[in-house]
Amino acid sequence: MNRLWPGTTAALVALGALACGLALLMCMGNVPYSAAATATSEVTVRLFQFRPATLSVPANRPITWTNADDIEHTVTSGEPGKKDGRFEARLAGKGATFVAQGLAPGTYHYFCERHPSMAGDVFIQ
Repeated sequence: MNRLWPGTTAALVALGALACGLALLMCMGNVPYSAAATATSEVTVRLFQFRPATLSVPANRPITWTNADDIEHTVTSGEPGKKDGRFEARLAGKGATFVAQGLAPGTYHYFCERHPSMAGDVFIQ
């Protein structure tokens, strides 16, 4: 008679789901992933956060940052204390926008100079 110990079926199902998830991750390779990042080339600044914080876009696609907060923020390339000069803009208040165009493929870190804990990354493919 073939009998499984109690709970074995649930454990096997969970193990199978884990294996499928790992296989999916392996198929994705080393591409930075964010569900929102792959669908848009827009970043919203809201509640002291860049949303999405990680954005992947094809080369030559403009990227738009829009301020949804009432206060001023900046979009400054580089790291806090180490601006790299690739782009910099002031978002003066609610509704202010900045569009970056013509960025070469690569990784761009950016932050808000007024609020250095706000940071994000753009991956140009």
